[in-house]
Order: sequence, then C-alpha cells, then structure tokens
Amino acid sequence: MRCEVVDSEDTTTLYLRYELVFEGKERELCKALGGPLWLVITARDYVDVSGTQHEEMDVEIPVFPHAGLRNRGQVKFTDYESRRAFWERLQGAVCDEVTNFIYDAAPGSVDVEGHFIRLTAASA
Repeated sequence: MRCEVVDSEDTTTLYLRYELVFEGKERELCKALGGPLWLVITARDYVDVSGTQHEEMDVEIPVFPHAGLRNRGQVKFTDYESRRAFWERLQGAVCDEVTNFIYDAAPGSVDVEGHFIRLTAASA
C-alpha cells in the first residue's frame, strides 16, 4: 500500500490532496478484516471542513472502506511546515503501520466499530 500526494504551492489555501493506493492483495485482506479501518494522525495548524482553525487536532483518514472507486482525500492547513510534517507522517504511516496491520491482522479480527491505527509521538 502506498500514499500518493498531489503537492501544490497554493499560497492561499494550503491544501494537501492525497490518494491511498492498494497494491497486490491488500484490498482483499481489508475486506476480510470484518470492519472499517482508520488511520489517525495528529496535525498542527489544521483547518477542518467547517473552516475552523485548530492549533492541534487528530485527523481521521478512512483506509477501508472508502467512498468512491478511489481512496482520495484532502486536508487543509494554515502553515507550510505543518502541511509538510503531516505529508511525511501520512506517507510513512501508510507504508509502515497500516500495511503491517493489514498483513498481520487475522481475518474477522476488526469489530463493527472499526479499528483506529493511531500514530503516537514515538512513531512521529
């Protein structure tokens, strides 16, 4: 599994657009887990959907299932450094923590409420 990021130097909005791409048998492994899978990353200088600015906030990214045919999303920031740090954490987490969880988890091990993969300060 990998994360593709569309970088932009938009000085007015500071959006970060991304796509989580399944490779190989990862989609089938996610279906077999039994429940939804989320990635939670703490972001600084984050702007939520309603336009409210947060100094620090946990951003929940749906890994599986996701709306639409492709797992695309976007996040908005007020600072370039915060956007860059989130970008690096997102790509690292998808390649490491999420992929490892998908391959290590037993089929049916995720309950209906889902499983949240949280990045701790140590994994930053």
